[in-house]
Amino acid sequence: TESWYGHFSSFLAKKHYPDTKLDQLAKANLDEIIPYMYNLETGEVIVIPWRVQNVALLISLLVDVYESDPVNYKAYIDYANNMAEDLLRRQTEDGAYRNNKTHYTSVIYIAKSMLELALCEKNINEEVYQERYKKHYDSARRAVNDLEKLKERIEDDAIIKNW
Repeated sequence: TESWYGHFSSFLAKKHYPDTKLDQLAKANLDEIIPYMYNLETGEVIVIPWRVQNVALLISLLVDVYESDPVNYKAYIDYANNMAEDLLRRQTEDGAYRNNKTHYTSVIYIAKSMLELALCEKNINEEVYQERYKKHYDSARRAVNDLEKLKERIEDDAIIKNW
């Protein structure tokens, strides 16, 4: 994520202070670098697939890209859904998002990214997005409930053994 953090600022600026030339450059740069790391069409993580925080932050970025121009960038909310499917596969019964057996929910607040996606989908008045909203909101809710239950004990051996 550290290699593309700057895109958050670019697309938030596009949303609030559009500049056609700069916006086109940011979009071209994003479209050039993302395929080296992710297959947005399938949700496959190509580089460091175990690093769940990268996937979560990509979801947040894709939501920002979509929200910067919902008419022209609608595909990006679908790409965010594809990446969310990767996170959902890593969510365990207790609600935690995991890297293998490591509880990763609070690392860069992965549930926050899932919630950002859900809230964006909630505002799209189409059935498919309403269904996705419910699934993604429930995922974030379960993760937050797990964090609330565990407090600071997310690495407690007794908890991991019970997982």
